[in-house]
Amino acid sequence: MLNTTEIRAGIERYERVQQEETTRKDHRALWFSICALLGSIALFALELAHQFVDQFVDLPKISRASSAVLAITMLLLIGFLKRTLDKMKP
Repeated sequence: MLNTTEIRAGIERYERVQQEETTRKDHRALWFSICALLGSIALFALELAHQFVDQFVDLPKISRASSAVLAITMLLLIGFLKRTLDKMKP
């Protein structure tokens, strides 16, 4: 049988664990939002660079920014962000 002190201690521990889990989920959501924002900024910057190259630089078409460059850049960004988030896990 449990006495009231043990019951209260169990309730307090449960509430503390729940609070810690909520904090972890909030941190994950925050990092996901930051990553999405950074990815959007990177895509926008790449698009601006692509337009600049198209308008002002006379390069052969094969060396211009392309969707393959964009895809590789996004993969590298996602890999870097995943590695960073993995390091932040307790």
